[in-house]
Amino acid sequence: MNQRHGKVLETPAENQRKYLLAGNEEFPGPEEAAEVVWTAVNDGKDQVRYCTDSVCQKLYDQYIEMGYENFKDWFYSKVFEGKTE
Repeated sequence: MNQRHGKVLETPAENQRKYLLAGNEEFPGPEEAAEVVWTAVNDGKDQVRYCTDSVCQKLYDQYIEMGYENFKDWFYSKVFEGKTE
């Protein structure tokens, strides 16, 4: 990746990190992630897209509530600050 592309991705990466951490200093450990994955895999829904820890649990809940396409558009807007290009 050249330097220009690296700079272009810094802001979206920081936006994503800030949103996912939701005020926490670090992401949860593997035990918590495993518990959320177990719940998601055994929820009776026929899908393979799952978030994997409590930080992402809110994303999973929003995903289920909004549906895939709406969620994808919403999260893209959150990460890229409403920019479409």
